[in-house]
Amino acid sequence: MRCDEFLESGYARISRDILDAREAPPEDLTKCASCARELRPSPANEPPRPLDDLFCCLDCFAPKPHCGQCTLKRHRDRPFDRIRRWDAAAGFWKKTDLGALGLELRLGHGGARCRYTRETVTWLSVIHEHGIMKMKVVYCGCQGSAARPDQLLQHGYWPATWKEPKTAITLRTLHTYHTLKHVA
Repeated sequence: MRCDEFLESGYARISRDILDAREAPPEDLTKCASCARELRPSPANEPPRPLDDLFCCLDCFAPKPHCGQCTLKRHRDRPFDRIRRWDAAAGFWKKTDLGALGLELRLGHGGARCRYTRETVTWLSVIHEHGIMKMKVVYCGCQGSAARPDQLLQHGYWPATWKEPKTAITLRTLHTYHTLKHVA
């Protein structure tokens, strides 16, 4: 009965149109919706220039396309949101992640980069509910700071090893797995 009502009342067509609009090309391919910065999309024969391209987040409320800089700024505290990059040559939103855009997981100092960190880049593969993402990690290098696995745990990541972790799973993902496994 409910399926017939859905189809007969026109909700199927309305729903399809709304979902199609979410996947449609952005109205303005030349400006960021936040900062109105002029964008220069990467030519078809060159690799993408992330900061000059348009990005859209599937997890943000009322998603609008933004430049790379605004996307990074808006997602400092949401590093695992599902991000799409507009591929003008292909004509669709292509899956990417914030790690590919240059977002760093900064452990310690409330998200600010630790000035005592001496290394250039440490990469971490993070298993999250939205997939596996490769992210740059900046560990706190202050005197007396916790060991790397402990810093990961303090920020909600379970390290795959206790010596120089290169992979971690979010505690949220572990909780979701535990919950789903015990559903009767």
